[in-house]
Amino acid sequence: TAYSLPTSLHFENYKAIFENFFIKDVPKAYGTGTKVVKLTDMYLYTVLYCLGSALCQTTVQCVTAYLCAKFKYKLSKVVETIVIVVMIIPVVGSLPSEIQVSRDLGLYNHIFGMWVMKANFLGMYFLIFLGVFKNISMTYTEAAKIDGASNASIMLKIIFPLVRNVFLTVVLVNFIAFWKDYQTPLIYLESFPTVSYGLWQILFLSTPTNG
Repeated sequence: TAYSLPTSLHFENYKAIFENFFIKDVPKAYGTGTKVVKLTDMYLYTVLYCLGSALCQTTVQCVTAYLCAKFKYKLSKVVETIVIVVMIIPVVGSLPSEIQVSRDLGLYNHIFGMWVMKANFLGMYFLIFLGVFKNISMTYTEAAKIDGASNASIMLKIIFPLVRNVFLTVVLVNFIAFWKDYQTPLIYLESFPTVSYGLWQILFLSTPTNG
């Protein structure tokens, strides 16, 4: 069998999938009843979910790592220990309690609720930010303090610009990870299906079952 490049481009296939692919009987987040979600809506939900979650998670990890690196308190060591312990010891069986807590707090089935749930300091990227901040010279902060700068000004105007490339890289990596994740929207965002969830549903519905 010979393989070759296509002789012409057929964009009508992309047009057809955008016009004809949809998910029916999706429950509405506000009120009762169901709705139909098209592929364009899925892309919108995906961008909102992935970008917001990536920014919230990376920002919390970055700020927490900076506080632990530059302010030597006992709580700083406690936070570092918690991150390492959570990475070493797998947490099993917490999903039912997480769903119940998210329902009680009003975070379930809301995109902004996922931003809040993802805004935590746990994970490997906290350790990356921690190492970066510990290697930044204190000369910058000492000079700013002499000029009368506050801790918030030093963090936002001096330190964070120095780690801008690291911050954007982590945001991009988190964005890609959230984009490929279909399990979280499947469980927590039943009214806002993402593209990954839609592709999973196509695969699930098109896979023949035995019996």
